[in-house]
Amino acid sequence: MKVYIINTGSCNGCDIELIAAALDKITDDPKEADILVITGGVNRKMRKKLLNICEQFEGKIVAVGSCAISGGVFKDSYSTNQGIDDIVPVDFYIPGCPPSPKIISSFLEGRDCENIENFRGIPKIDKFKCTGCGACSLGCPSSAIKIKDVDYIRQIIINYGDCIYCGECEYNCHDNAINLSNKPCNASLEKDNLINITQIKLSPCRLCGSYFIPTRQLDQLFEKIDDEEIRYYLGICHKCRSNIDRIKRAKEILSE
Repeated sequence: MKVYIINTGSCNGCDIELIAAALDKITDDPKEADILVITGGVNRKMRKKLLNICEQFEGKIVAVGSCAISGGVFKDSYSTNQGIDDIVPVDFYIPGCPPSPKIISSFLEGRDCENIENFRGIPKIDKFKCTGCGACSLGCPSSAIKIKDVDYIRQIIINYGDCIYCGECEYNCHDNAINLSNKPCNASLEKDNLINITQIKLSPCRLCGSYFIPTRQLDQLFEKIDDEEIRYYLGICHKCRSNIDRIKRAKEILSE
């Protein structure tokens, strides 16, 4: 098996790991290769070159690293593409920033990589500790963690293809609910397989009944606050609170 590597704008982190994993398999001729490996977010200057090489290539195309998969931390840049599959068809995705040589070599050997000692792997959320506060999402530099409310459920969505495995989510979580494991994210045929969703139950507003705050977060606040009036208002959504404040202000104006 021969591997041809094309760097479309990476920091060389993924390229170094590729050399460590497959030095004896690397070729400098794309026509000899069975696998075309692409690293880096595709910038404008490399787009045409990438297309020219892919036109000559008949084997499998593999996106290696977060930048190649989604653009990584550069995905909102004016000069970087939102993942190479917007330009060329991709057969496999290998996430990481960068992925370990063990993950790459396991993929080339057609098997999954097991846990790696002293390795910064995928973030895992303990749903029994998580309060759904969203601090992990706010602190994520690559926007790999998103919060979405669906009916009475809050979803914490982690996209391992976007993740740069920096550990900011773990650092920002005051509940100690999210931790980087030593489990690698192996190669995937589909981007959707790189997404993990944790679900947290929401509580309804006392007035309008709309679901707005995670139940565990509300319980945590009640444990710290004894004042009944404050506890009452904590169970009211922001929209209803605003309406109450406007009514109070209107009454003050009319009484003047």
